[in-house]
Amino acid sequence: MANKRFLLLACLVFLSAFAPAFLSSEENKFEQRIEWKADATALEYKVEVQLVSGGEISSYRTDNTYLVLSLTVGSYRYRVHAIDFLGREAAVSEWRTFEVFKAATPEVDIIQETVSFTPEEKNIKLPLVILNINRQTSVELVNTATKKSVEVTFELNTSSAGKESPSSEVFRSSSVTVPAVAEGVYFLRIKNPSGLSADSANINFVEEKSSTKPEVVEVAVEDSELIRQKDEEIDRLTKQLAKKGSTVRNMQALLALGPGFAPYDGSLEKLTDLSVVPQAAFKFTVLPFSTKSGKIRLGMEFSACEVLAPVFNEYISSFLSASFANASFVYQQKIFKDSISFSLKLGGGLSLIALDYKYTDSYTGRETSSWIFRPYFAAVAGLAVTWKPASHLLVEAGGDVEYLFSASMPTLAILPYIGIGVHW
Repeated sequence: MANKRFLLLACLVFLSAFAPAFLSSEENKFEQRIEWKADATALEYKVEVQLVSGGEISSYRTDNTYLVLSLTVGSYRYRVHAIDFLGREAAVSEWRTFEVFKAATPEVDIIQETVSFTPEEKNIKLPLVILNINRQTSVELVNTATKKSVEVTFELNTSSAGKESPSSEVFRSSSVTVPAVAEGVYFLRIKNPSGLSADSANINFVEEKSSTKPEVVEVAVEDSELIRQKDEEIDRLTKQLAKKGSTVRNMQALLALGPGFAPYDGSLEKLTDLSVVPQAAFKFTVLPFSTKSGKIRLGMEFSACEVLAPVFNEYISSFLSASFANASFVYQQKIFKDSISFSLKLGGGLSLIALDYKYTDSYTGRETSSWIFRPYFAAVAGLAVTWKPASHLLVEAGGDVEYLFSASMPTLAILPYIGIGVHW
């Protein structure tokens, strides 16, 4: 009897849950909320959640009559146990199912920036391309001057062959039908059920006078050809947007400058009388691997660094050059959306040390010179913070640590830097 009573009390009130799409331009956190009515005998509740396809059952305990989760895309089932003050199970509901769907930020490309219409037209069909929407997506036409909006209808292309749920925001549209509006500048506002939205570029609506009958026939022919051309343009832009959406920006190139330190054994100061020297570097990073959410990326960095230590005075003329060529494994993780991330690097490479040394004896006036050129293997580790303020621009600040494997002069070089570059 208690089971039947609690079965009537347990209910699901939030099923339209979404998870962010893998290539969304912004990273969003979505939550799912399961809620039920209180049971008079319950001190606390145990909620069990499991994928419908099977697998491990996740168990949660709460004093509240709701539970907030953050699940990935899939079909789930759940049930609620009422636990009394003695820790016994007083009642349990039946398994209930719910779906977690895929969410994405809409993308829109306007094909026709100026639309001409006559007063007789009740509806205007506007060709465009909208990606990442579903049937529950709302599309509005907003006047830029008055901010008033009207709802428009759109044709949804659901050619997923049943691979995606109709509630997932992965479909596209190739046109919208706009009701008759006054002349002016408008834009389309697209909002998905998940709350992600996007605005289109401005569209200029221009009213024309009614044409005579012969002109109507001629315009109809031109419109037929124009529609054919626009359909071809829609297909071309759709392919471009789909290709753009499937390509993860995972490459970056950077030019960096900074100081160099060699505090390990004092060899740098002995040779040059300098404790800090200038350094310049070029870094090229490829990050082809990423998690499903895109928050973590893995790859390789190839870098070339030059450290110069010139010394010129009355007695000594020396020029020390240290060249590093490295390959490192890179772990990169986003900190704030896609604009700020940090990277950890570990690898190795080759170092070439060149020293041109001339010394003049203050007593005899005799000049002594020497030339040293030595290759060494080196290990490198680094840490960097990257900021992407624009679509292809990046700024990075960080530091590398180079260790030279030299039996006679082992050296640890600390090379902080700040640089500017591009990413694509």
